[in-house]
Amino acid sequence: MMNNEKTMAAGNNQQVTNAFAGDKNRKALIGVLIAAFYWIPAILIELLLSKIDPGLGSSVFFIIMIASSITAYILTGGLDMVFGIAKKIALFGWIILSFPVDIITGIATFFVALLLFAAFPIVFAVIGWIRIHKETRDMEQSA
Repeated sequence: MMNNEKTMAAGNNQQVTNAFAGDKNRKALIGVLIAAFYWIPAILIELLLSKIDPGLGSSVFFIIMIASSITAYILTGGLDMVFGIAKKIALFGWIILSFPVDIITGIATFFVALLLFAAFPIVFAVIGWIRIHKETRDMEQSA
């Protein structure tokens, strides 16, 4: 970190930017790997805990699924994208039905969309990783 501060103090901001860009790319790749392989330890833990208490295994699996999905989305920068798409899906459900039912439908579709995003994080994690990879490549080409 000291080297980056010296570089910034010298006025050469390009090296500092490139140093943090590689870190962002690495974080995004870790997020994709978490999204791709979270289910392996989650299933193993679920199998072990289901022998103790059947409800406990599925509860822990669900908690691991939610936590790893949020972690993957944070690392790839896709958390705002997920909430935006869930909001659009909820708005679609809200517009289709008449007044009293539309509020419940909008809330329900929002939560169903979030549940699906938690169950299948690999799609949006890869989209976020590709976006970060393109930004890094464009930044290197412009330099």
